Amino acid sequence: MERTTETEARHAIELSAAMTIAEVASARAAFDAALVSAGPSVCIEVRAAALRSFDTAGLQMLRAFASAVMERGGELCWLDVPEELARGFADAGWTEAAGIGATSTT
Repeated sequence: MERTTETEARHAIELSAAMTIAEVASARAAFDAALVSAGPSVCIEVRAAALRSFDTAGLQMLRAFASAVMERGGELCWLDVPEELARGFADAGWTEAAGIGATSTT
């Protein structure tokens, strides 16, 4: 389950160990809540250090969330992105769409 936290101008989502089709529904609820509470033009920090496995559905959910944030004028600040996730976005041609260009990778 993803956790969300808030600071003054930053909201954070901490990804769980898996982002697969089994987790997409609960992740969507957490992401939607983060969008609502963050409002427009805010940085949402995505802490991905715990992520160990993902599938196409999980990758698509992360990309859709990134797109929704950017459409609202916000930005995603990715932290501790596993190399496999960065490679998954690159292989799909979604690096820019996911806002994962300038990130901290592990």
